[in-house]
Amino acid sequence: MKNKFTKKNISKKILDIFAPGKIPINEKIKTDLNSDFIKSYKPEKEKINLNPNHNFKWLILILLFIIFLGIIFSNTKLSLPKIYLKEEEKEFNALKNLGIENNFNQNGDFKNLFQKFPSLFSFLAKNFLTIPGFLQEFYKITNEVNNLKNSFPQILSSENNPVETRNSVVNIYNSLLSLDNYLNALNIKDVLPSDLFLFKTYLNRFSNFLKSFISWMDEDKNYHLLVMFLNNSEMRPGGGFLGSYADVNLKNWKIESIKILDINEPDKELNLKVIPPKPLWGILKSWKSADANWFFDFASSSEKVIYFLENSDFYKKDNVNFEGAIAITPKFLSDVLEIVGSIEINKNLSLNSENFLYEIQKNIEEQRQNKENNPKNILSLFWEKLLEKNKNLTEEQKNAILNAIFSNLESKDIVLYFKNKEFQSFFENFDFAGRQQNLTPDFFGDYLAIADANPGSGKSDIFIKRNINFKIQISNEGILRNTLEIERKNTASEKDFWWYKRPNIDYIQIFTPKNIEVLDVSGGENKKIYPKINYSKENYIKDPYLEYENTEKTNPIFPQIKIYDFNDKNIISSWLTTPIQNKSLLKIEYSRKLPDIPSDSKKFYLIIDKQIGSSGNYNIEIEAPPGFVFRENNLTFFEYKTNDLPKKLIIELTLVKVI
Repeated sequence: MKNKFTKKNISKKILDIFAPGKIPINEKIKTDLNSDFIKSYKPEKEKINLNPNHNFKWLILILLFIIFLGIIFSNTKLSLPKIYLKEEEKEFNALKNLGIENNFNQNGDFKNLFQKFPSLFSFLAKNFLTIPGFLQEFYKITNEVNNLKNSFPQILSSENNPVETRNSVVNIYNSLLSLDNYLNALNIKDVLPSDLFLFKTYLNRFSNFLKSFISWMDEDKNYHLLVMFLNNSEMRPGGGFLGSYADVNLKNWKIESIKILDINEPDKELNLKVIPPKPLWGILKSWKSADANWFFDFASSSEKVIYFLENSDFYKKDNVNFEGAIAITPKFLSDVLEIVGSIEINKNLSLNSENFLYEIQKNIEEQRQNKENNPKNILSLFWEKLLEKNKNLTEEQKNAILNAIFSNLESKDIVLYFKNKEFQSFFENFDFAGRQQNLTPDFFGDYLAIADANPGSGKSDIFIKRNINFKIQISNEGILRNTLEIERKNTASEKDFWWYKRPNIDYIQIFTPKNIEVLDVSGGENKKIYPKINYSKENYIKDPYLEYENTEKTNPIFPQIKIYDFNDKNIISSWLTTPIQNKSLLKIEYSRKLPDIPSDSKKFYLIIDKQIGSSGNYNIEIEAPPGFVFRENNLTFFEYKTNDLPKKLIIELTLVKVI
């Protein structure tokens, strides 16, 4: 019998199980109707009575609008940001007190929508005077969004009209406030309350963000944003080596300038003496901006990179501070080139979506060998020609680029960080900030994140193919026994350039929940690394971001690994060397005790965080305790395979005791 999705209460936690556009190998997952992950919003008590003009045409529009809401919210798997369980439980309890909890436990299929028609017409009658104004505000927002879209990409250049941009944003904000007022006035107890409360949640988040953004942009001051070009052919835990970046200067709703620079320029004028992370001792004396992208969590990497930049005399002499950072990987730029077509840099070089990274790196290395003063000038030329070409985009191309931006935010190939706490909170709510999942002490499940770093082995990561096999066995005593296999294959050949042919040296970090016990290890290397200088003698300082290194634990039985305590997690680290046309393998078996024992209807979660700019094949198996099956497939095991890991994979499974 073919399983079906329950389509009403599917949260982000379930949606992330399937990578966009991919069909899992196993059967489709059937969502528990009584899932704890209920999306809700506590309604405002105050109601505002509005009396917009109306006529007969609104009756038809209102009816269509109600049906549209029913289909969209009840029949579609929305890609919405997740709301954490504890928050949802509080909001759900508030809704229970209002006596409307039964609405959460209904199937959201199309047949059920028609069964609700009596309540839909009741909803129509009660809100006849409110919904027309609600729709009008939707139309206003649509028009202003179109205005902003039509000014793209000029809005990213000095040709932008700041007055028009501000007016559009302010009008959108005012319409969002009006929508909120109309929602407060709607009598929504009888129809789709959970979905409309959720809609109101995101409405408030957008309006609060725009309020802060308008105030921020209205200030008469220069704002500098850091755009980090992460080269994932030379991996770092934060996504890729930061060899180049853009300094974007904003003022009064306008981009004043965009300067593309080599990271070595500010690093040459950095006089701080900071001890680098231990795995970098073999290639660095002092820690600087270029290698500060060292943390899996993007906010931590951004804070550290910005700290070094702002302390360099390159920026310090002009008192320049960076308000935030945007990281992009080569994938995003390749996606843009696929939309706009190839860009001719000169008569001998044309960049397209297929050769972009390869040719850029080739050109830079050739310029270095020729001892050119600005070997990365090709990046500035590329940006200038891209903006010039984008002036003549068609409507279809503009839509495609905007879609590419959002798809790369979803794939973790664009990541955002802001010092402004309200901005940062907004992007974190939509999971666009590259934050690592926090784990609570009562977390009943498992967690995995793998971070690769390539210190001193060229740009060989571009030729590495990864295969990750992860097996979890759950015992009746609440013990997890995990087997993790990481295989790396180097597909570079002797025909490739020298910077691709170096043996790939990978410093690998595996993030797990705390209190693991390592049972067995095969593969990996016990690589000895020594500092280039005596840090104590030279008065170098230890950075507080690296305090976790002091928790290092070694095991004489398995000398090729080290274990660290890192916030709410453990890190297992090792080294793998993979010469061209060869493979390497690291296999680790470890166990951990869950905070509780398995029981009937108990939820089990597996969370996997993706490293920025990473790729690989994942094969996951979860085995239920003896005497249990998973409700989602009625089997004792669950399988998931993908070659396109989402930015945060969250698998929610329900244990069912077999009688």
